[in-house]
Amino acid sequence: LGKSSVGARGAPIPAGSRADGEGKDAPGTFKNELERRLAKRADRPRCEVCQMDFTSDAQYAEHARGKKHLSNVRSAAGGGGASGVGGRRYVKPPPGPHCELCRKVFTSEAQRAEHVQGKWHRQRVSGELPRSNKPYS
Repeated sequence: LGKSSVGARGAPIPAGSRADGEGKDAPGTFKNELERRLAKRADRPRCEVCQMDFTSDAQYAEHARGKKHLSNVRSAAGGGGASGVGGRRYVKPPPGPHCELCRKVFTSEAQRAEHVQGKWHRQRVSGELPRSNKPYS
């Protein structure tokens, strides 16, 4: 019979199941729990784009149809699609007086000129505030 050791709580540890790697390593067995779990994970579906593991093919297929996955795919492919500079969507500016930086629409050129002198617009021009990514208002 194999030798046994005593664990931290005084319970006997049978030979071949020791965590210190001194157990018997028959072909196809694992030295520790981590190796066993990694081997078990290797046969599961994985999304490399999102760095996520799934328990079934159906779960992976549902993930692949999701918004977050599709967004990550577009980002990985070079930011493609309708994204513009800095990942912001390009929105066609409305006709008439407007500020593309702040995404504001004005009823007259005088209103636009007054806006350009304002605090928020100047902070966006200087780079203190980022470009607006909200819809035109």
